[in-house]
Amino acid sequence: MYFPMLSVFAAAATAIDIGLYNNDICNPRSTVHVMCTNADPGECCSASTDRWSSDKVWAATSFHQIPTEWNIEGRTYHERDCQGGFKTARSEGKTEICKAWAQVQGPIISGSYHFVGANGRERRRGDSRPCRRADTLVLADGAEYDLRSLDEAHFSTLFELAANAENLTTADIPAGLAAFRK
Repeated sequence: MYFPMLSVFAAAATAIDIGLYNNDICNPRSTVHVMCTNADPGECCSASTDRWSSDKVWAATSFHQIPTEWNIEGRTYHERDCQGGFKTARSEGKTEICKAWAQVQGPIISGSYHFVGANGRERRRGDSRPCRRADTLVLADGAEYDLRSLDEAHFSTLFELAANAENLTTADIPAGLAAFRK
């Protein structure tokens, strides 16, 4: 009798990872990418910081760990802070969505997601939330770096490396940043 209600609460506690990829495959185990882990609906994910406006154009945006009972609309934006034109894709029972450069017909700078109601319209819980900087860098060899506590200088160093090397590995990371490896 209480089980259906428990599943609703379990789903409400789940959040989705939004990734920005250097190639259009969206495979989290084979290419350099940055992520906003546990992103909430309406929360914008961008690798850009104040210093890195729209300099980096990503090849794909992904939405990972989507519960199959959720129907979300993933949005890929052409400008930072989830502004400007965007393209959408719906999960419709899938656990992952990938939107590649060729599909969105323009630069990929940031991403967000929203729930879609049974009538196919977006369900909003208030206005969109502010954009946040990616919190995880994943290298081609699978190594992960925690970006949350990095100051602007260290973040910029890792960001520049990630933005310019599709096959970046642990060996390419400066020794001073090893402490940020997960």
